[in-house]
Amino acid sequence: MARIPAATRETVPSDQTAEFDQMIADSGSVPAFGPGSIMIHVPKAHQLATALNQYLRNDSSLPLKVLELSMLVTARENDCMHIWNAHAGSARAAGVPDALVDALRDRKELPALAPDEAAVINYGQEYFRTHKVSRGAFQAGIEQF
Repeated sequence: MARIPAATRETVPSDQTAEFDQMIADSGSVPAFGPGSIMIHVPKAHQLATALNQYLRNDSSLPLKVLELSMLVTARENDCMHIWNAHAGSARAAGVPDALVDALRDRKELPALAPDEAAVINYGQEYFRTHKVSRGAFQAGIEQF
């Protein structure tokens, strides 16, 4: 049983029922798991977060390979299996090498990296491990992207 019960029209803020109704009409049901199942409790916030997610996934100037790799690094560094499982296959399909996905997953030594892969991984690991990014990692990101 989930810790947080599923959202219903009666449990969302009363001034957000129209947004809730639209989301249910669009998706067919309340999400059963994942971030959407929590965010739908505040439909306006869910809509804004979804719009940002859609922009990053569909309108970003970054290649899909880079986006998917950044999601894997974030998932691995935060031990978020939901996001890892949601993106490992997509990352492979977007061109992230199998050996790299496997090494990240297993926290093993990484294979030789392409410059874009190194920039994403070094930046992400530094950020999540130290809460800051070195000048070198920042500069590599600027040069790559």
